[in-house]
Amino acid sequence: LDLYNLGSYFDAIVALEDTACHKPHPEPVLHCPKLLETCPEQALYVGDSPHDIKSAHEAGVKAVAVRWSYLSWDSIIAENPEFTIESIEELLTIVANSNNSFQVG
Repeated sequence: LDLYNLGSYFDAIVALEDTACHKPHPEPVLHCPKLLETCPEQALYVGDSPHDIKSAHEAGVKAVAVRWSYLSWDSIIAENPEFTIESIEELLTIVANSNNSFQVG
């Protein structure tokens, strides 16, 4: 994020060293809503692996699976994400159609 000056676009960042447990455990996903002072039900987790989707679900967060993963799409979709997208613009549509129920951070 620092290399491309992207850090300022995020209100919260959860990195590997921020939690004791790691995906597919829900702890990393649960940590971000705490930082944003919101609840998991108001969050979306965008991921490119089965572990991402499983971690989101274990945390009570809706999962968005992206098609640009190097992993098997069948293995990702098998975790039943609530949404699938092929472009980042589609994520904006999901948020816009959510009646402002999702926290963006």
